[in-house]
Amino acid sequence: MTRSEAQVLKERYGIQASIDLRSRKERDSQSSTDILAEVGILPTHCPIEGYPDDAIALATPTADHYVNYYLSMVENARHAFRAAVEQIDSLVGYPQIVFCHAGKDRTGVLAAILLDRAGLPASDIAEDYRLSGDFIVARLDRFEEKWRARNLSRAEYAVRMRTDACVMLRFLEAMKRFKGGLANYICGTP
Repeated sequence: MTRSEAQVLKERYGIQASIDLRSRKERDSQSSTDILAEVGILPTHCPIEGYPDDAIALATPTADHYVNYYLSMVENARHAFRAAVEQIDSLVGYPQIVFCHAGKDRTGVLAAILLDRAGLPASDIAEDYRLSGDFIVARLDRFEEKWRARNLSRAEYAVRMRTDACVMLRFLEAMKRFKGGLANYICGTP
């Protein structure tokens, strides 16, 4: 994130606080949080880490791979997601931005938790998730370092960054079936 992008968040959108979901290692190697603080946005770090990513290790993971990845993520980082929700709750009244590296997986799951907790239907949560992919793919060049590191083409990486609504729907269905619901599992609320 550039300083001018951070200023847009502050001035145009009134963002006052940020929740950074990146791992400690990612945060140490990138400076977005510092830039946000420089423009007056309160930075908070709630790392979502400690889960395996082998479910999506393939060049072109399928919907099943992503569903399994998200299930593993919430199982292994349940406490971290709960801490992020608690941090967001502690800043009620402050417009906030939540982010990870790309804004798709950790941020998508956290958004799903919050929307599920607010009582939105799964179809609306899945549509919100799908719209995120459009935004990310439109800015794909920001991730060139990632696709090159994985030895993928730009087009192959674009497939990885898509957010198909069926992934979120299937993930939410699995959470409901096996854990009593996503928000319930993370926050202890139906």
